[in-house]
Amino acid sequence: MTHPSCAIVLAALLGACAGSSAPSRQPIPTAGAVADQGDTPEEAIRRLESAYRAKDLEALVAAKDFRAEARLMLQHLAREQPGSPDMSGDQEVVTKTAEVLELAFRQQITQQGFPDMSQVRCSFAGRQPVTADLVVVQQICTYRDGGKSRQRINVARTPRGWRVLNPLD
Repeated sequence: MTHPSCAIVLAALLGACAGSSAPSRQPIPTAGAVADQGDTPEEAIRRLESAYRAKDLEALVAAKDFRAEARLMLQHLAREQPGSPDMSGDQEVVTKTAEVLELAFRQQITQQGFPDMSQVRCSFAGRQPVTADLVVVQQICTYRDGGKSRQRINVARTPRGWRVLNPLD
């Protein structure tokens, strides 16, 4: 069963302003060595949830990785539009796309405010590896009224540790 406000909470919770994109089977290039902070993809999602509960925009932004999200989105666009070049390797395009994604995310929170996450309880139902640096985490959220939602969320390993990207659904 999908809870009626699932789409609203999910969009706010994960900043789906980039739209849904399928995970790429290509590795996501990262700059430098990946930091081993002892964290997990699930802990990255928990950090994002905590930032929402604390209504801390800077912590929200820190829990995400807009560059990795931009690369995924550009790879998806190239696959979905035959003949379109894959711009995910063009660092200037990735940087500009990441800037737009972050700006849209910040603007969404500023204009719409923080969702009330105080009565939402979420748990994890597994993860699916896509590449060494990208997994899809399945999350189940239960609402105050007993309604439930299921999401699949892209999470990437970055030089700063695991960071949340966009939801797949």
